[in-house]
Formats: sequence, C-alpha cells, structure tokens
Amino acid sequence: MQEGYNSHIHILDMDDDNTKGKNGKRILQLINPTTAWISDANFDTLSLVDNKEIRFPAPPMTASPIAEKLYESIRILKSQMLNIIVTQTPRGVRHFDTPKKGQKKDLYSALILAAWGVREMFREVQEEEKILHAQGMMRQHKPGAKFATIVGGMGKDYLAGAVLNKKID
Repeated sequence: MQEGYNSHIHILDMDDDNTKGKNGKRILQLINPTTAWISDANFDTLSLVDNKEIRFPAPPMTASPIAEKLYESIRILKSQMLNIIVTQTPRGVRHFDTPKKGQKKDLYSALILAAWGVREMFREVQEEEKILHAQGMMRQHKPGAKFATIVGGMGKDYLAGAVLNKKID
C-alpha cells in the first residue's frame, strides 16, 4: 500500500518516520499484536458491545440482494463471535481463539481491530479535551456562545465543549 497500486493514492503509516515527506494518505496505523494488546482489544470490544456502543442491525425488511448479502456477513460475524473461547495459561496469559483449528474468525478479528480504532480515536479526543480544560481554553458550551472549534461533539444535538474565540460574560 505504501508503494501505491496502479493509479491509486499511496496509503501510509501515520507513525512511520521513513515516509515523512512522501505523498499519500496517512490513514494507516500499524500495531504490534502482543498478548497484552490482544487481551485489551478483546475486552475493550466486549465493553463496547455490553454498553450497546456497538449494535448489530435487524434482518433486512426488503428483498434487496445487497441488503441480504450484508446481513449475511453480520450473521457470520455473530457466529464467529459466539465461537470464540477464552483460555488462560498457567502464567495468566489469555488466548481468544476458536475451539477447533481451522475455524474462521476473520470477521471477528476485523471487528476487534475496528473497535480498537474507535477506542483510540475516543481516547485522543478525551486527551485533547483534558489539555484544553487544563489550560482554560475550553469550558462547557453555553447557548449562543461564539466558538472557533467544536471539541468533543458526539452527534448533532450534543456538544461537550468548544474552544472560545472571545470571553463571554
């Protein structure tokens, strides 16, 4: 991806110093899947599901071939999630795997990676908010306030705070 493909734009790792100055989209973040990372990512995903921050769609109401195909992928994902068993070694390392060798868990792994990405973005927003609050540059939004940048907005009717252009009494 770093070298591009045909006429497609290059996809670069955000954190790779070797690609500084190269043209391309910096939308990729490579991870090193250590046992600690795998455990954290799995439990973070479980937390998102338990708190209903990840929701799965109902079966499609129309007979659209595309909708049916997409829902079939969701059904397979759910099946893969239900197949995962957690085992623990004598040293306390947890393994998240299928009970039998050769069983697929590719959609499950994709969900774990996607949920990890969502958590990372949320953590970055929270950290940015902490910094802005600590410096006195951000406070709770008041109706009618003029602001330069929305920070921490989650949805069209919710605003956690804003970076203010001027002091409002």
